Amino acid sequence: MKPQELRIGNWVLMDNEPTRVESISDNAINLFSDWEFYFKPIPLTPEILDKAGFRKINYYEGNAFGLEISDSHELVCNERMFWLACDDSFYNEPLDHIKYLHQLQNLYFALTGEELNIQL
Repeated sequence: MKPQELRIGNWVLMDNEPTRVESISDNAINLFSDWEFYFKPIPLTPEILDKAGFRKINYYEGNAFGLEISDSHELVCNERMFWLACDDSFYNEPLDHIKYLHQLQNLYFALTGEELNIQL
């Protein structure tokens, strides 16, 4: 994972413990512990999605998780992928690259201008 993939406030794993990014520079990522460590992205799991406010939904392709982001848009995911669902359209925008929590946090911020409310 590269520093440019992260924003302050993103969650990462440090020594297998969820930790929030406190600051970022060109060659280091500083965590709340004020130490530089190797870190790993946090994979998206049903438990993580639940903590992020997603709810289980029945979607035309089967069971999925959904999070409303506006009156007409919802982030939806199943075990294969994420997509942006639009109420007034049959077209859904696939978001195949969303696999980790920091990516979801960044996407949510880009779409809403707000931080994703999640506590691990």
